[in-house]
Amino acid sequence: MITQVFNRMNDVRDLCEKRCEQLRQLAKSSCRPVQRVHPLILSQTDSPPLLLQPTPIATNTNESAKIDRKQR
Repeated sequence: MITQVFNRMNDVRDLCEKRCEQLRQLAKSSCRPVQRVHPLILSQTDSPPLLLQPTPIATNTNESAKIDRKQR
């Protein structure tokens, strides 16, 4: 029984060491080069496109209130 416990302890220690090594490798690979991106400059005459939202057609006010709540 002591041998089984000793073997299990060694197995758990090996698993912990492997996991630590994996975490170290992940920490090393997280350093990625950063590419700078310059913002686009819009002229005064350019305007962003307008987004239109369709308005629901409801037959009664109770139904329109339900639709409004769902949209929010």
